[in-house]
Amino acid sequence: MTEPTNVATRWIDARALLTGMTLRPPAARAAAVVLALLATAVIMRPAPAGAQASTVAPTSADGQPSTGAQASADARASTDAQAPAGVRMSEVPTRLFALDFGRRLIGVQFNTIHLFLLHDESGDFRTYYDAERALALNASLAWRLGRRRLGGYFGLGLGFSRIDKPMTVQLDARVPHPYILSFPREFETFITGLTRREMGIDVQGQYWRALTDRLLLRGFAGPTIFIARQDAVTHIGTGDVMPSFDQAFLTGHRVAVARATKLGYNIGADVTWLLNDRVGLGGGVRYSRASITSHDIPRTPVPFALGGPNLAGGLRLRF
Repeated sequence: MTEPTNVATRWIDARALLTGMTLRPPAARAAAVVLALLATAVIMRPAPAGAQASTVAPTSADGQPSTGAQASADARASTDAQAPAGVRMSEVPTRLFALDFGRRLIGVQFNTIHLFLLHDESGDFRTYYDAERALALNASLAWRLGRRRLGGYFGLGLGFSRIDKPMTVQLDARVPHPYILSFPREFETFITGLTRREMGIDVQGQYWRALTDRLLLRGFAGPTIFIARQDAVTHIGTGDVMPSFDQAFLTGHRVAVARATKLGYNIGADVTWLLNDRVGLGGGVRYSRASITSHDIPRTPVPFALGGPNLAGGLRLRF
């Protein structure tokens, strides 16, 4: 009598073939046993680092084992899920947050010249600003985009950086004499308490490459919007040493704020070492640049050299 060829019968035959229990000649049963042992050895083989081994056979939507083309598709999906980290997209972070503390590797120097009228004569003073290497705060959020391309993945990043630097300004002045024409008194002093603040908003195109299951390398570049402010000395008050009047000294000063906004660029690279599935450590180097001269303060143009090389490191959070 011919056996029915329904789905249930095919499933029973498949199970019998896998376990060597089908009612066939001894040679066929022996071959089935060998195949079953080989299949068991493959299934029980330790999974690669960072991957999860699965011993569950692919099933169809109704809970029955899949056969034919569906089984092949399920097997390919299962293989993708079990691929080593750094090879399949499922093992590369979808989103990565970075919080870094770093240092601006170069300082900012500029000077201004101011003229004033005193005792019917012209005097002047010069200010020299020197913002040395400063500490920087950087925060960024990046997204992985699309499928694997060129051995890695493309991404999009948004970043924010801020630098606050207290400054000491050197002031050199020539003050007219109250009684003798063309006989200015010169003095030099220092003014403290001034600050420079610089913020940057980055938009980055990124490229992600997983070197190992824990090590992720990113390169990035894109535009930066710089927002800066700088305290500048605009007026000074002077006094005379009596009774000779041959020396002058500083009695006070006024400070105004120069502001500037400018579009520039940024480029850099970042390395992330994942400690576990969520947390990691990282560091990187970033270079950004823009230049502008602010005319917010009358008769006091203030040049801004924004950005520069920045080296930073800190926390990474994977989502």
